Amino acid sequence: MTSTTETDGMTEGRNTESYTKRRPRVSLDQWIDLDDFKSVEDLTNLNKKYTDREQVNKLLNTTYVAMEKAEEINGWSGRKKRAIIEWKNIIEYQFIVNWFFVYELKKKESWWSWLVIVISTFTSTLSLVRPTDTYAKIFTESFLSFFSVVTTLIAAWIKKQNYIDRIKNMDRYIQKLSKLNVELEYIVSKSPWDRVDYTKFMDTYESQIVQLLSSSPPMAPEEFKETIWRLTRFYPELVKNIYPWYERNDEGDSVRTEYGKHILLTYDAVYYESCLTKICSCYYCKCKCCRVNDNYIDKLYKSQPPQPWLPNNESLNKLITQQNVNKVLAQKLNEVASKEFDNSASDSIIEIDGKNVSL
Repeated sequence: MTSTTETDGMTEGRNTESYTKRRPRVSLDQWIDLDDFKSVEDLTNLNKKYTDREQVNKLLNTTYVAMEKAEEINGWSGRKKRAIIEWKNIIEYQFIVNWFFVYELKKKESWWSWLVIVISTFTSTLSLVRPTDTYAKIFTESFLSFFSVVTTLIAAWIKKQNYIDRIKNMDRYIQKLSKLNVELEYIVSKSPWDRVDYTKFMDTYESQIVQLLSSSPPMAPEEFKETIWRLTRFYPELVKNIYPWYERNDEGDSVRTEYGKHILLTYDAVYYESCLTKICSCYYCKCKCCRVNDNYIDKLYKSQPPQPWLPNNESLNKLITQQNVNKVLAQKLNEVASKEFDNSASDSIIEIDGKNVSL
């Protein structure tokens, strides 16, 4: 039978690997009382009192560090795992934003390139025409000159926006982010005793993480604002379970935050800051075709349960605990069923994990 101590040990293991729980500490306000310094009657006793508190605080810090190290498995502790998960969340956020933005750049670059091809084709075809009429000849030459100027301006605009180089750099960047994000997700989803040693992990991944997070491709504030707004407004399925739109609680479940709501509100405040913009975008129109449901994301996900993440230590421990309880319950039921007892003893009580269960 699984004992209460073993069950408590599993619970403590889950709390150690918790994503949000941190060990309580004694604050300075609890160590220092300002009233002792306002009216000092005996300086020697006051000095001895706070010298003792200083020693106690040093002992507390030493004990805290020792307890943290005692809980480590392969060099991993709950605090270290939280730090890695915070890194992973930022990497995942950078990946989804840059991945979405690079396809927006490709769409713009494709549009301008196709426009140049269309105009060039039209100009080449028109240049083959040899009109005999004087007015038709002037008209043809004027159109050729106009389209030549337009083609030159579009080509200069494409070069100025540097679409090709930006797309190339972002493609490389998001490939590195994607690979690193999957590797980190795989490592932190495993149990501490199955992970690679923490020192070896840091030697392998620390420089990669710092380099990627410190060298993200440049993006204008307006481009960044529009990108995350479009992701939140029109593609909520892409940001499902993605930080900071969602956060994970102690049980490892994804919980939606207010980040998406704030993005929608702040973008509307910036985009509709002028009366001309409001008029051109039918802001004051009350028709059903122009009406926007502000709470549509809440309604979209209201009936959907939280989506599970990859298996982690918490979920596996819960599954193992439930399987142990079911196994013990089945054994007890077989023992009770094998015994012959009369009707007066039909109400039997068995103990599972320190709890009484009536049959």
